[in-house]
Amino acid sequence: MKFLAKDSNFNQVIMLTEFEQLQSSLMVEIIRLRQTPRKVSTNEQMNEIIRDKNSCLEKDLENFFLNESGNELSDILIVLNENKPIYSHKCILAARCAYFEAYFRSFMPKDRRVLMTIGDTVPPRQACISLLRFIYFDDVNMPPQDALYLFSANHFFQFSNLRLHVFCKQNLEANVSKSNVFDILEAADKIKDENMKNFALKIVRSNFPELANSNRIKKLSKELLLDIIADLSKLFAPKPTITAVNLQNLNAPVNQQMKVSSTPSSPSFSMHFNSSSPSSSPCASHNSNVLLHNILTFINDDNKN
Repeated sequence: MKFLAKDSNFNQVIMLTEFEQLQSSLMVEIIRLRQTPRKVSTNEQMNEIIRDKNSCLEKDLENFFLNESGNELSDILIVLNENKPIYSHKCILAARCAYFEAYFRSFMPKDRRVLMTIGDTVPPRQACISLLRFIYFDDVNMPPQDALYLFSANHFFQFSNLRLHVFCKQNLEANVSKSNVFDILEAADKIKDENMKNFALKIVRSNFPELANSNRIKKLSKELLLDIIADLSKLFAPKPTITAVNLQNLNAPVNQQMKVSSTPSSPSFSMHFNSSSPSSSPCASHNSNVLLHNILTFINDDNKN
């Protein structure tokens, strides 16, 4: 009887055809039990709230944002690089985001149109909707391409917690690929996230022969290129018998550096890097001295310019 009279069940019960077939005395008893105030224990009350997913602040704000009723009460238009704006609400944006609170206090556009940017970037419409879903009802479910745009949003918009940033980071780590690793590297460097940056550098190092020929690497800044070169040096383990590098020899032609006076069977020959050895790994096929020479040449040429 108590189950039938519960708030979450009563409306569904009275609409059933079986309810119409009950005796009138049972109907009256159910309705009276429903109308009688009940003292509900704290645990039971909490369990009812948890089970009821159709009536909560999160669900109400989701419906308000997605349905036309929210558009009718909108007082702000989010503008992107397209003609169709996104309807929004100033009080919600300001309550959830310190950036918008300061923005609306200092400047309120007369036409109610606000250009949505994340730093110097205007996100695509889908990424902007994912951001507004997080602002309105704390939703962090989004595709990896949206997480890439919103990775630095937590720092830019000054949210009260790091929930969005942590989720975007986990999302990108689980979905990083050769096509987006440089974008992730730039985003991590921009917000000074060393853990994410080192993770992206590790991916670049593991796939460098293929990534080195891409057009995307040419668009990286000089600082990031130097970071990649420094990370690539981890591929070359230091020689235990070599205590110092002769920088003068680095200026000599490459073919002179590769010359050895010993015979292939002599002990000193095995101490040199043999690029023609079939047992050498792909990474070991490059002479470390040649790599250092190219790095120094790159830095010297850049300084001269």
